[in-house]
Amino acid sequence: MKWISTFIFSLVVVLLSSPVFSWDGVVEGKISRLDVSNGDVAGYRVMLKNVSSMCTRGWDWAYLNHNDTNYNAFISTLLAAKVSGTTVKIHSNHDASSQQYCHIGYIMLMEN
Repeated sequence: MKWISTFIFSLVVVLLSSPVFSWDGVVEGKISRLDVSNGDVAGYRVMLKNVSSMCTRGWDWAYLNHNDTNYNAFISTLLAAKVSGTTVKIHSNHDASSQQYCHIGYIMLMEN
């Protein structure tokens, strides 16, 4: 019986320490606009319909940079969502800049 208590306690600790709980912003919606620039900072920006704040600093956009891990997969997924009108869920964190822009770290395509 003690092992059950230990297992449940361990499971709770793992779940509560999961990175899922560490996002500064988690928003859901259809993509309204994609902006692309040649800059190294916020080079690919995403805006969602009816979402006024992508993370807690109040920016209405979140971004990716070309040197982000898995950049091509992020871009492909976001373009597919835009073209198909599929709802996306975007998880972002503040970046290290003085403006604390919303840097995308995880996206999900949702069922419509």
